[in-house]
Amino acid sequence: MVNLPVYLTLPSAPSPDDVPFKPLLWAFVGQRVDWSTPMLAIQELAKVPQVGSSSLVMHDETLQHIIPQSEVDNLLSIFTVHYTPWLNFSLVRNGLDQAFLDLVCCNIASRYLDAATRFIIAPRLQNLTKDTIAEMVFNPSAFQCIETVQALIILALWSPICGFGTQGDGKMLISMAVTMAMNMRLNEASARAMKMRANTSPLIPMDIIDYENKMNQARIWTVLTNTESLICIGSGRQTVSKRSPPDVDLFPILSPDTIEEGRDLRIRLFSELFDATERGLNAKLSCREQIEEWFHCVSSSLEELDRLVRLIKPLPSKLHFIYIVAVY
Repeated sequence: MVNLPVYLTLPSAPSPDDVPFKPLLWAFVGQRVDWSTPMLAIQELAKVPQVGSSSLVMHDETLQHIIPQSEVDNLLSIFTVHYTPWLNFSLVRNGLDQAFLDLVCCNIASRYLDAATRFIIAPRLQNLTKDTIAEMVFNPSAFQCIETVQALIILALWSPICGFGTQGDGKMLISMAVTMAMNMRLNEASARAMKMRANTSPLIPMDIIDYENKMNQARIWTVLTNTESLICIGSGRQTVSKRSPPDVDLFPILSPDTIEEGRDLRIRLFSELFDATERGLNAKLSCREQIEEWFHCVSSSLEELDRLVRLIKPLPSKLHFIYIVAVY
């Protein structure tokens, strides 16, 4: 089974009748919110009077209450094998705040359970995920960690097998992830990693650990920006996150010899692919005097896309480079 992210097929621009809409994920909010502007929607949600926590999340319901630890480990292994390669980074778990990330991974991987077990387990995993996100909306600081950012990226890319999963959910989830990541200054990780890489002095063990942490943060941030681009391109929405030159230059264009090098190269190629696409789509043509400038911008974007495809096609399909061609 090939588990391409659900946003591999980019949505067309919504018609005026389609927005604002109210994704099923946010059905617990009684009032009408303009979901066409994610950040303003979140601000409106913050003004909603808080309700008792018991109406949002059943705190006696946890992942381990739904399935035994042995099955949790099995589903996490399934996720690692079938889904992690598409993320282009290995999931980072610091040990203290990984419950939500484990829940999301099990939720997505539950489609591999047998039909009878899935019928019973999947809705409970889905409801717990939905209720946790509902609590997160009202108290984001309590969930702000690198594990939550990764979990939101996963939920934005793959629709669950039951429950919520509408066109707008990915945009809401990725906006929450971007806000958390910027509050944690993950957007500065690439520049810091490049500065440490340029240091010619011998690194002590603590410096090596710090460098690896910065590299992992940079990978997660850049994948987050790429995911937001993937979701927003063709929808008429502008991305909140912006890729800086260090986010791209940190990952060199070299023939990969290892799985990790292949993932880093895919991050780089995805970044350049989305940068070129967004430059072309953002070209404006509102009067005749702009024709030459518009034509030059679109032509250069198309040339850049052609260059990237010529670079990608010879790369080994076993390292999932064919996915980039599919996106193109």
